Amino acid sequence: MFKKSFNTIILLILISSLLIACTNNQEIQTTALQAIAKQSEMKSYSFEGSAKLGLGDGLIPATNPLTLGIVNMLKESTIEWKGATENNPARLEATLKLTPNSSNSQLELPLLIKDNKLYFNIPAINKPGEFFVMDLSTSSIGSNNGIHPEALQQTSATLSEVMRILFASAEAKWLHEDKEPASLPDGTTGTSIRLEITSNNEKAVNQMMQSKSGEMIDKLASSGIISSATAEAWKKSKETKIELKAPSQLQLIIDKDGNIRSQSIDLKLAITDENGTTNTHAITFEQSYSNINTAPDFQMAIPENAKSFDDVLQFLAPNKTNK
Repeated sequence: MFKKSFNTIILLILISSLLIACTNNQEIQTTALQAIAKQSEMKSYSFEGSAKLGLGDGLIPATNPLTLGIVNMLKESTIEWKGATENNPARLEATLKLTPNSSNSQLELPLLIKDNKLYFNIPAINKPGEFFVMDLSTSSIGSNNGIHPEALQQTSATLSEVMRILFASAEAKWLHEDKEPASLPDGTTGTSIRLEITSNNEKAVNQMMQSKSGEMIDKLASSGIISSATAEAWKKSKETKIELKAPSQLQLIIDKDGNIRSQSIDLKLAITDENGTTNTHAITFEQSYSNINTAPDFQMAIPENAKSFDDVLQFLAPNKTNK
């Protein structure tokens, strides 16, 4: 009798523990989704971030010497950026710093997006004070690939929507909240939530990503970030197999007001092409946000000395621009 009662108690404890764990994970998922929804409403903010790339062969096609040189420089590199943006009217200014792992030298690229034009300076090509300019809606790459003002205004909300699809489709048990508060650059703390890819859930995560890839592509297309033709090409590209590999993770740090103040990705990918060749890639990305929904302190003026980037585009894609 005692043994039977003891077993019943143990069973109840186990069931209670599972229910509590399930409830906690669901609460964590709800917190993440609420923060993502709030992020989609950001109208302006300052940002700072970095990415470390360890890319294998075949990820970025290179068909001419200039593109090949850029690809080789990016494959193993660290990229840092800092700037500010607002949605309406769409404006962004930032400074990018690129450091190839094979070199101690750093390439610094100032850029400005204003009035649907992109201004940028490439120190290796431009003279001091000289900028290239591209009309984002009518570049000579082709108007089907142009980016219109509405798309720029919706970029933050669209990317947040893609992230919402990802977190909403994940199983709650894949999400975990760190026990210790996470430190933020301004000295405050936030809650750290991680979506983890482990050897135990790797297969399920990839199945989820595959089932939701069409929906995420549609969101990018409907907002104008990518063209309809590009979206259809991505959907029909069944020859290429992309798999997330463990250990990988996505992390959100959420402040006391429910704002996402930091996002980071530690991603490992295996990409198999149509010939059956598999290459592995590693990407580490982190970006922090501040001055959310406050007037940005923009510093850059429209460059007076700006030349069209069309000539460079014709060199990069002669078959498209010469037609």
